[in-house]
Amino acid sequence: MSNDIADMFSEALMCFGASSTTVDEDDNGDTSNEVADSVGLKEIPSYEVKTGEQYDWIKKTRESFDPVEVTEGLWIVPEWKTPPVWLYPVTFS
Repeated sequence: MSNDIADMFSEALMCFGASSTTVDEDDNGDTSNEVADSVGLKEIPSYEVKTGEQYDWIKKTRESFDPVEVTEGLWIVPEWKTPPVWLYPVTFS
């Protein structure tokens, strides 16, 4: 099994709930059928590999965080966001 296939197969197993994966090659380097058999598959599943759109994942992740009011008057505001207009700036160092 090539390293690329092993990585993709491991990722697929993680998506289905595996907590970890390890692929060890035997002497002939072909463990595809043994891997499939060890997880109860009759054959290696067919799959397609596509390259996704490239993007700034840090920016994309930051977009998902918004200011949160923890309790009345106490807000948690990510440093890259602007506080709501009704709050005046208070800085903790």
